[in-house]
Amino acid sequence: VEDFARSSVVLYRGSSSVLYAILHGLKPVYVQDADLLDSDPLIGMSAWRETVRSVSELAEAPERYAATSEAEAVAQWQQALAYVNSYTVPVSDTSLTALLQLLAST
Repeated sequence: VEDFARSSVVLYRGSSSVLYAILHGLKPVYVQDADLLDSDPLIGMSAWRETVRSVSELAEAPERYAATSEAEAVAQWQQALAYVNSYTVPVSDTSLTALLQLLAST
């Protein structure tokens, strides 16, 4: 949480911790490597995230974000927040019951 509070952008590669970074308002930048298998937990998210494939693209990503208007950034973040909130479900009696029912049916 302290790292999230000091940051505005998060670099990630296959880690679900990016979901929590988004909840804290960070812009996710996925580092794609042609030599490695892609494992992006945000692959279905169309707004707010960026993909970089080189060092030069990586250097440009924070600059593009800094040039984004606050209104545009907030609108994109809200879309990402909706995605994350549909992806992560708080643990509750209802969610545990649903999980147990799913497991019992397989």
